[in-house]
Amino acid sequence: MVIIYEGKLVLQQYVDQNVELAIDYIGKGSILNAHNFLASRPTGMTVKCLTAVTYYYLPYDTLLSLSTIYPELRTSVNEA
Repeated sequence: MVIIYEGKLVLQQYVDQNVELAIDYIGKGSILNAHNFLASRPTGMTVKCLTAVTYYYLPYDTLLSLSTIYPELRTSVNEA
């Protein structure tokens, strides 16, 4: 899972014979692809950086380790 610390990005989707459609512009505090990350599903979105971006990367194994310490997190991960 990727959490944006600083910078601006655009989420895009290809439609109608490779036409890029901007879906949303995101920035600080955004979490990329959280649902697909937790459900182990592929994504069809493209993310492009509009500025320099600083981000945090949280591997699934680390998230599970943290969930043993924080029961509320464990419940949320199981629901997702």
